[in-house]
Amino acid sequence: DAERLDMCKLNCKLEFPQVLDLESFAPGSGRYLLHTVVVHSGGVSSGHYYAFARTSGCNRASRWVKFDDEQVTLCSEHAAVEDNYGGEDLLIENYFHMPPHQLHNREPPTSPRIHNAYMLSYVRADLFEEILAAPLLDNVEQKYQRMVARC
Repeated sequence: DAERLDMCKLNCKLEFPQVLDLESFAPGSGRYLLHTVVVHSGGVSSGHYYAFARTSGCNRASRWVKFDDEQVTLCSEHAAVEDNYGGEDLLIENYFHMPPHQLHNREPPTSPRIHNAYMLSYVRADLFEEILAAPLLDNVEQKYQRMVARC
């Protein structure tokens, strides 16, 4: 906040594409697939981070995995992407005491979301499977031997 010279977290809704086509901005740059969504839940001075990662390209076998501390679980595409656009959530309200004319013109009550995407990573679509392929850890690939020995 520039007026108060104070930090603030923006929780407004910001949609991001799963396929990012940069061809119209830079010819030859290609299309990119959303690979990772890092989420911050909380306020400006405290909170929790977790991440979602796509396991493969945009096809029927594509799945999302949630990494939250020591818990790793499969999740839906909605949980990984759309649910992290920010914005507001509808609140539960007891509306039985209100007359019908009040309900008709009334906006539903909402509350700002405290979880939203903090950082995104995209991978070039035509190289997605190659870039994210598991490394070969046999004797041919010597560059990975030290890493395997540590495990």
